[in-house]
Amino acid sequence: IMTSLTAAEQSNSFGSMPLMLLSNVFHYLDQADLSSCCQVSRWWNQVASRPSTWKSLIYTMDNMSADQAKRLGRKICQFIVSLTIDTSVSAMQLRILLKRACNLQSFTQIECRFSKHYTTMIKGATNAEILAALATNCPRLQELVLVESSNIAANGLSAFATSCPQIKRLDVGKSCLSPDCCIVASQKWPGLVSFTAFKLKISRNAQQLSDASLQALAACCPLRELMIGVKLASIGSVSQAILKCPLLEKFVCFTFEKTGSAQDQLLISLATACRGLKTICLPDIKIQTTEALESLLVNCPAVESTTLFAGRQVLQHSLQLIGRNWKQLRELNLTVEFEVSANNYLADLGTGCCQLKQLHLSFLAEFSATDGLSCLLKSCKKLINLKLICPLPKDSSPVLTAIISAQPAQVTNLYLSVNRSGIDASSLAALLAGPAATTPNLGEFTLSRADLSPELVSNLVNSATGGCLKSLQLANCVCLTDDCLASLGCLPCLKEIRLYKLKLITNYGVLCLSQTNAKRQLKVLTLHNGYLDDNLTNVVFDYLASFSGLKTLELRFWSCLTDAGIAKLAGSECAHNLTSLTVAGSALVTEEAAAPLRQHRQLSFQYKLA
Repeated sequence: IMTSLTAAEQSNSFGSMPLMLLSNVFHYLDQADLSSCCQVSRWWNQVASRPSTWKSLIYTMDNMSADQAKRLGRKICQFIVSLTIDTSVSAMQLRILLKRACNLQSFTQIECRFSKHYTTMIKGATNAEILAALATNCPRLQELVLVESSNIAANGLSAFATSCPQIKRLDVGKSCLSPDCCIVASQKWPGLVSFTAFKLKISRNAQQLSDASLQALAACCPLRELMIGVKLASIGSVSQAILKCPLLEKFVCFTFEKTGSAQDQLLISLATACRGLKTICLPDIKIQTTEALESLLVNCPAVESTTLFAGRQVLQHSLQLIGRNWKQLRELNLTVEFEVSANNYLADLGTGCCQLKQLHLSFLAEFSATDGLSCLLKSCKKLINLKLICPLPKDSSPVLTAIISAQPAQVTNLYLSVNRSGIDASSLAALLAGPAATTPNLGEFTLSRADLSPELVSNLVNSATGGCLKSLQLANCVCLTDDCLASLGCLPCLKEIRLYKLKLITNYGVLCLSQTNAKRQLKVLTLHNGYLDDNLTNVVFDYLASFSGLKTLELRFWSCLTDAGIAKLAGSECAHNLTSLTVAGSALVTEEAAAPLRQHRQLSFQYKLA
């Protein structure tokens, strides 16, 4: 029997739930919505005020004081199982935070060296200090992630491993490792299942990662995930290590030497030993022969996500082989150097991989199989993310026509990079604009290389596509006028605008934009001057100050902007919400411009290009 509840009854029913269950419900909201809950939901405040309900803490604010660290450590850290620090903290602050974190199972340090503030430059804890603090206080730790930080020495890692023997996931990101770290990991953590090191700089004198260290890790640990970017290692040693990883499900490899047959040997090793692979990412390893690719396709049928680079020696029918063998493929990122002219091979790819949700195709040589592309897109009924790079032929309209004929109405993210001079404005308009738009549900649109006319912007604003668009990135906006910029502000859902190579935009365009819905709903605004015209002056900051919802603002290569203009933002409503401000390419903007902005601790300010 179904009964209807009044609003009051529903509220009481919701509030009567146990706090831990309420906490799980709120867990599905993003940070912005949770911030709103603080003001309108007493139930959320009850959950947040109970330290025992806290299981995960993400700390992002700069300049943590000792008192703040003590309060967090005393009230929250004893209950949490996951801690992420996305800012710079000193060794002392880290020790205070971790003093009572005896239940911590996952620790992530995203930024270790310096504060986000460009001007304060607070030195953060080194890897050695982080490892020492964790070893002293967190014996139950299972996951350690150090995204980008200082060197990791073998003796420090060994001491840490002795106190934290349960590590299952080690992600050192771009941290520098000594040659023996892999051996230490293999000896101390027999349960290690995931290892990530995208930038293994062994030392200044070492030129190669020793075969013994990587192979010891592969032989002693039941690795299911191996993600490496070891530029100094030989492909041969990695191929040998792969043979000792029969349980491997995810393999990611970057920036290896281009040594011909050795690269194909890596694919053969994967095909021989890792029959259960689900993810293969080899963006920098050029496949030289069709035979090596076919071996991987036939022997690893469970692949769901892949990134591959096929050299010019690979034959076209390899596209057909992908469709025949990888039936479970959900994500395909494929770059090809060979000419693609046979429509049936692309059509067969779509027939076999009909479960694709993400498709990124980059054709570096001539592409003429437009009918095959249309058949491919028609077969992929679940496709939501499409990225297509087709620099050739000169006339790109057949490529757009192929997309239009496929009617991929379910696509929500579209990236197009086509020949600039050969773009057919009418075809692009049919793709995006008009009452019968091909992609009416498009939420993110990026157009690279091709010009965008004011007429198309006008059509886009009045189309079904424009009604859903949340993110717009246009790489070549030479022809965009102030009226075009203002009309973009009328899109009801648009939250991100990134415009590059502007030439005609002036202060008036930003003023008009500030009079639209964008004033409240826009989160990201990038205005990139590609022609060094001084159309924007300090007056523009008067208009930008009224953008109350803006989180990220980038103004690049507007040479007339000065400190006085930036100072106008300091007391505005915009500055209270702004988290990232970049003013680059103006010699009149100095470091002192950050002074009035320092009161806003959440704000990261960059006044010149790195």
